[in-house]
Amino acid sequence: MHLGWDFACGLFKGGVVKCWGSGEGGTLGDGSSRPGVRGDTIVKLPAPVLEIAGSERGTCARGANDVWCWGAR
Repeated sequence: MHLGWDFACGLFKGGVVKCWGSGEGGTLGDGSSRPGVRGDTIVKLPAPVLEIAGSERGTCARGANDVWCWGAR
């Protein structure tokens, strides 16, 4: 689980990442930067995720061979 300023992302079974909270600045990883509370957004990544980490305004996910980040850096 990663907790940001006004959002959270969690790593679930099968390497799936879901985020919820404010979408401001792209923090939910759904391609939108519009503000507004949304929940249970599945982040579409090309491979299963092994771990997640981040900051107050962004999240990164590590797969077996890649790293993906969204939100502010």
